[in-house]
Amino acid sequence: MLEKWFFDRLRTEVGRNRTLLVEVLNRLRQTRTVQRPLIERRLADGGPVAAACSARLAVLDAQAAVLAERLGELNASPQMPSAMPYVQFLREGVAGGVGLSPLECWAFMAVGQAETVELLEGLSTSLPNDPRTRSLLLAMLAEERDWFDWLATQLAPAEGTAALAAARERFRDLYARARVHALTSFLGGGLINFGR
Repeated sequence: MLEKWFFDRLRTEVGRNRTLLVEVLNRLRQTRTVQRPLIERRLADGGPVAAACSARLAVLDAQAAVLAERLGELNASPQMPSAMPYVQFLREGVAGGVGLSPLECWAFMAVGQAETVELLEGLSTSLPNDPRTRSLLLAMLAEERDWFDWLATQLAPAEGTAALAAARERFRDLYARARVHALTSFLGGGLINFGR
């Protein structure tokens, strides 16, 4: 219930609150770092996934650069801030992919991708008076959907297995707990108002 209220309020306020917009863009930029060590680990394995992993790393770098540029245009520091609690919690939760099987890496990223796609879908319709940021988010949304679809192809052979079900349950719980940190930082920082 609180999460639904939070995301509804986020979509309502992000277009009229520049401080909130900067926070959201910084959060998006930081989340570009969460998948990187897992992808690098799979890239090092070689094999048929190497090309897709290499391409994904290039996309993450380009997204981070575009977000930094937009933050500069908004007169925010283009420097990467210290890790936000949400991001730090996720990083610690998977420890850079150490000890995770390929299946678990794909499952973790797929859970995160679903959340990212949903967020970008909401944000991209919330900025009618900011075409520059809206265009940036729509481009990201297309890229994130592509990666989400690719991850689904990697998980398809394991659909219906206990191993995949357990991995999804584990990482959905991890993301649910991470979202508590996100809500706490936004609400505690006064970035989203209870009123209006």
